[in-house]
Amino acid sequence: MTPSGTHSPKAIVCEDEAVTSARLAQQLEELGYAVVARPATGLEAVAAAREHRPELILMDIRMPGMDGLAAAAEIRPTVDATIVVITAHLSDEFIEQAVEAGVGGYLIKPVSPEQLRVAIALSLGAAARVRAAEHSAETARKQLADRKLIERAKGILMHAHGLPEHEAYRRIQKRSQDERRSMPELAAEIIHASEVLAAGDAAAGSQRAPDS
Repeated sequence: MTPSGTHSPKAIVCEDEAVTSARLAQQLEELGYAVVARPATGLEAVAAAREHRPELILMDIRMPGMDGLAAAAEIRPTVDATIVVITAHLSDEFIEQAVEAGVGGYLIKPVSPEQLRVAIALSLGAAARVRAAEHSAETARKQLADRKLIERAKGILMHAHGLPEHEAYRRIQKRSQDERRSMPELAAEIIHASEVLAAGDAAAGSQRAPDS
């Protein structure tokens, strides 16, 4: 998968063997990536990812100090990058650990240019689907919260003015159109005003209460 457009997406190659690191960097550049760092340890990989915030990270598993999976787990919460890990040996335990670390794909050494291209394409595609699902879930949560605000505001208007439900909704809708503001924003304002009024009434009532 070759990136499209004039922008070259940033990539980091995390590999402690200099020859392998250089080869992977060259392969990425041939695919259209700008390799912005080539850290040789897990700690350096975490620092480089946070500094450069790349779109793609190639991460060797075995590196001095912090290993690649531990580094990936450190990077994932703060950097929105697709991480592809590279290993010499594949096992069920490794796959389980890789999933827990949040990596997007894996490669087995030695890595050919075609294997790298396919792994990146699959990993980026999976990451895009995850982001789309997360966006859809967030949109659904916001829509539900907005509906709850409007329902609550309708109830306040119905109680305060003796309105039927459809008329209370129409009033919020008309005001939204007249003021060019969203219905959830107006609903929140109605709720806040009602709460302020209720607090004022409660305070006034306590002041009128006879002394014991």
